[in-house]
Amino acid sequence: MFDFEDITFKYGEQELAFRVIEQAWKDANMPKDCYERTKAICFLTGYPAEWRGSLFFYCALAELNPRYIMKMARERWRPELLKKENGR
Repeated sequence: MFDFEDITFKYGEQELAFRVIEQAWKDANMPKDCYERTKAICFLTGYPAEWRGSLFFYCALAELNPRYIMKMARERWRPELLKKENGR
């Protein structure tokens, strides 16, 4: 979905934060449900709300738009399904 190969980073922290988000996207796309996949989806969708602060923090460091990341993630993984699975 995203092409991560042609990105130039200004400083190391920016790249590190970007790689955290990139790894979360990879984990969320794992074919089998597991703890890592579920938490990656929570992080990327900002759902439940406890995850939103972390996403915004890493997006700020990576100079990415967190609302765009959440929009793309929510289109792919519907948070309301997570809510039902977690009994909330």
